[in-house]
Amino acid sequence: MWRWTVVIREVRQLVYGVSFADFAALAKRKLWTVEHLATKFRGAIEKETSSSFFYRVLHGDPAWDIAIPYRAIIEAYLTAASELIADKRIRVGACGCGSPVFGARLVARDECGPPRATQQARGAQLFAQGMSVREVAGELGISKSSAQRLSEKAAS
Repeated sequence: MWRWTVVIREVRQLVYGVSFADFAALAKRKLWTVEHLATKFRGAIEKETSSSFFYRVLHGDPAWDIAIPYRAIIEAYLTAASELIADKRIRVGACGCGSPVFGARLVARDECGPPRATQQARGAQLFAQGMSVREVAGELGISKSSAQRLSEKAAS
């Protein structure tokens, strides 16, 4: 099971790419600097210098949701993410895809997790069984405020 999760995560990252935000969060955990990355990937970036590219990535310029298109950099990200996940220094998505999540997010991508209608129905079931907001949030992999909204919908 674990191996398939790794394969799914790697395929997903290679297909969708890695966002500037996710790469910057991982770089911060690994203590990677612009200079370190520019030296490591010298010649891998085609249209600009390595240092200017990594400065933009680590500072989210022009936007955090832009995907990194370079396979060598994505592979380095995957390797570093696997190490941090194995060391339990970063979390994986609650959806079960195995992708790393940073900050307050519970899933790696918007596409992760069950569809909203399924989630609402499951939330109503769990509240009917007497589970607390915190327990439902943990079970569904959603925030406590989202679980609270589900409980209010279930009560009405």
